Amino acid sequence: MDVLQFQNLCRNASVQLGAKNPEELAEVGQISIGDIEVGLIFDDEHTDRLFCYVDIGSLEALDSSGDCGPVYRDMLTLNLLRGSKTAGVIALDPVSNHLLLSSHLMDPDSYDGPRLAAALQDHASDSILARELWIARLEMRGTKMPAHQIVNLA
Repeated sequence: MDVLQFQNLCRNASVQLGAKNPEELAEVGQISIGDIEVGLIFDDEHTDRLFCYVDIGSLEALDSSGDCGPVYRDMLTLNLLRGSKTAGVIALDPVSNHLLLSSHLMDPDSYDGPRLAAALQDHASDSILARELWIARLEMRGTKMPAHQIVNLA
């Protein structure tokens, strides 16, 4: 795969996903799927994979109590259950302080627009499930936080 093939693949996937701007994923490497921000990177030094990053939400929004232990514990448990970088792992982005689902989409030449769209949609759905897990955790601890604060991706 080369850059032009990657951009065409992104355009096709964006159309499948109903993106308002089908060029955004191809040109900027980002797309919104519902309220989930997804980044997709092509690296011409690693043409055997695409790098996918899905924003789960800010750590502060997920747990404003300052006790992030339960969030970290859940994050590590989910990583254990997911088991590989192709299924994705959850990590903390030190720059934005957001939790991200990071995965490698292997063999990008085998993807067409619908398959890439399905993979990105699956990862966005996994991000939503992770958020819901942390929301439930907060509620169990008696800290009720409005969903709009957790979904703050700014």
